[in-house]
Amino acid sequence: KFKFDKDLFPNLDKAHISQATYYRLHIEKYLDEEIDFITYLDGDIICFSNPINAINTEIQKLKNKNYVISANSESTVLDAVERLGNKSEKYFNAGVLIINYKEWIKKSTTKNLLSLLAEEKRELKFWDQDLLNIYFDGSYSEMSKYLNYKLNIEAFKRVSKSKLNKLHKNGMIFIHYSGKFKPWSVKGI
Repeated sequence: KFKFDKDLFPNLDKAHISQATYYRLHIEKYLDEEIDFITYLDGDIICFSNPINAINTEIQKLKNKNYVISANSESTVLDAVERLGNKSEKYFNAGVLIINYKEWIKKSTTKNLLSLLAEEKRELKFWDQDLLNIYFDGSYSEMSKYLNYKLNIEAFKRVSKSKLNKLHKNGMIFIHYSGKFKPWSVKGI
């Protein structure tokens, strides 16, 4: 059973997300340390085609580069990089992550993230995603955009079925409906 102190989850008042966004920070407490790799997906992800080969490719990249995570960089990040004070000019979207769990444990990532969270609570505009970006600060393997293809509801309205089919033919795997309105919600319809 999961039991968390609500103070562990800052900046959720009037947010479109819940404290569950922070749960991934606690994975060491709940997952078997014999696990090698984890694929994390936000709840607003739709699987468009079989992800196994692409995930295995990302896992191989993680092994070769010795990174803890594989993530997809955001294209417009200057404000986020400046706001967070990161040295790198990279900022990733945390909706899809491939995690080298052995390295996560070896580097005490959970402990380090929770310590950082205690220090940075008030500065986190995008919750655990900001925290992960502060912590990793550009030190991650770049994931294929087709494993985290982001659409907000306004972009979704402009995406035709033929464009989705073309993206599928080009290898799109996961569609990530970013933002507060989702196509399956009343306001998103």
